[in-house]
Amino acid sequence: MFKELDIRGKYPSEINEEKMFLLGKAVSKKEDGVIAGMDFRKNNGALLKSFSYGFQKDMLFLGAVPTPLVAYSSVGFGMMLTASHNPSDYSGAKFFRKGTYITKDEMQGIKKEYEKIEKDMKDGIKHPKEERPLKYNINAESAKEHVDNYLDSIPEIGSGIFDLAGGAVCGLKELFPKSIYNAPDPEFKLHSPEPKEDTLVDLRKLTIKDRQLGFAFDGDGDRLQICDSGKLIEGDITAAFVAEYHLKRGDAIVLSIDCRQEVFEKVSDLGLKAITSKVGDAYVVEKALQVGAIFSAERSGHFTFYNHSSNSDGIYASAALSTHENGEFLEFSQQFKNITIKEEIWHRVDFEKLKELLEEDAEKIETIDGIKAIFEDYTLLIRQSTTEPKVRINSEGEDMQKAKVGMRIAKDAINKSKA
Repeated sequence: MFKELDIRGKYPSEINEEKMFLLGKAVSKKEDGVIAGMDFRKNNGALLKSFSYGFQKDMLFLGAVPTPLVAYSSVGFGMMLTASHNPSDYSGAKFFRKGTYITKDEMQGIKKEYEKIEKDMKDGIKHPKEERPLKYNINAESAKEHVDNYLDSIPEIGSGIFDLAGGAVCGLKELFPKSIYNAPDPEFKLHSPEPKEDTLVDLRKLTIKDRQLGFAFDGDGDRLQICDSGKLIEGDITAAFVAEYHLKRGDAIVLSIDCRQEVFEKVSDLGLKAITSKVGDAYVVEKALQVGAIFSAERSGHFTFYNHSSNSDGIYASAALSTHENGEFLEFSQQFKNITIKEEIWHRVDFEKLKELLEEDAEKIETIDGIKAIFEDYTLLIRQSTTEPKVRINSEGEDMQKAKVGMRIAKDAINKSKA
């Protein structure tokens, strides 16, 4: 269940009460207290209790709230029980300190403590529910103070239709003047927690019928998808929109490397400093904090406004952008003409050899995350999966023909660079 910066997996085969009990014990070796929240997934209550049995220290439970609220409230150590956009049979947890993600080293420290405790339990994992009291503190007054502080930090929301997906944002549904799928749906039977084309059919129809912008959240509320006149606006184009209308010349903005080259060029043309980061919200935020960026974004819809917090926040982003009129995002998006095609190839690649092959003709090569090669007619991004023996290829061109040429070049180079 341990990933680089969080835990996640299927319940109960990969994450269960016994493992959460051990996780609580492991975290207790590192932390004196924790502030916790969770989404509405059906197993979270039992998992939180199990964690508390193992933790046995001061723990304040905020209730069923979105991830950005937990991150915002994490002056010390914070934990959000969520599997984000994953299907309903998944569970997980994200960890925060001082308003942002814990570091990779901190996560490794927790994992090592977990493995040591697991090894020391000679009879295997035991879950002594009957031996330990429930330890977390449901202090309604203190929890309300944290929730109110977060709500006070959100700008006044303008018009729009807000799709809460039956996820964690339902815990704050009163914030939105008009919302759909605003009742908790623990098994996501009515709506997928992943905001994409085929799961936002109702929102797309309503934006056409009511002539209002649409704002859709993922399962835990740290991502945002904008819909304008029935069309979804990709995250990198939304980032360019923010750059033009909410930032000023000289500001630094961090974008994940998978954002289209057109967007990097647009941001630079506006007089902003566009800085590239690895894909992954934690990496984007880490880079932004290093360079003092005022805003960062991922193509997947993570947006962070650093005057507000150091964690991606779909709710804050929706409020900041809800002042715009219907049609503005769609009109803005039409200036981006490039076509991106994607493929996956199932084998591992020697990236040093691949780099040598591509840099013979490329105008520029970046190796922050895989290889990004910029050519005159197309831009290639080739990244190795961290979990499977496959590579992902993006080919961006001014038209479909040039994008296809780029894809052929990429696949030929990959075939010559098999590990």
